[in-house]
Amino acid sequence: MKKSLFNVLIIFFLAACAPSQEVIQEAVAQTLTAGPTPVVEQPTLVPTQPTEPTVSTAATTISISPAPSCSQVNGVELLLEPWHLEGDNGDAQAYQEIEPLVLQGKDTLSITYNLHGLEIHEGERKDESAIILDQPNWYVISLANYGQNGLDGEQTAIVPLSDFISLPDEPSGTPGGEALNLDEPVDMLHTRFWNNSKFAVDITSICAFKS
Repeated sequence: MKKSLFNVLIIFFLAACAPSQEVIQEAVAQTLTAGPTPVVEQPTLVPTQPTEPTVSTAATTISISPAPSCSQVNGVELLLEPWHLEGDNGDAQAYQEIEPLVLQGKDTLSITYNLHGLEIHEGERKDESAIILDQPNWYVISLANYGQNGLDGEQTAIVPLSDFISLPDEPSGTPGGEALNLDEPVDMLHTRFWNNSKFAVDITSICAFKS
């Protein structure tokens, strides 16, 4: 009799602790209607590669196209041999006789020269880097107004003969500023450079031609 009563109490206790049928059904219904647990994907971290700095560089190389040879332009070479001039706080000059009427029918000179890095100037009398035609006074151009000043290397300046202008000449009373007369004889071709420091200049060709 005592054992049966004990069994009844255990059954009653288990029934009280067990969830009711309604609770079990509701839990099952929530489980079925609930969606799958979302999975949040974390972005894959890719190590950042260092970016090389962009360096802006200015072009410093100057390209100089080779000038046509005297024969290519049907010209006349006025120099019998190249001129080499040297000076040191003074001037240097060179001379070349030419045919008196060689410039008739021509309108241009091509002058090939090397300053060896010398910075040249025109000068007050336009004779510190001058190419000169005597008629009989000086008619000059300054190479400082042509080509690349201070270049260490050979270059060629193309100079219209109309650029040659006379210098003032006191003995003859010539005021200067006149253009070269190509119909008149030219007595001499020469050059004069002056600088207050040591310098060297090479002139390898002076070609007269019709452009």
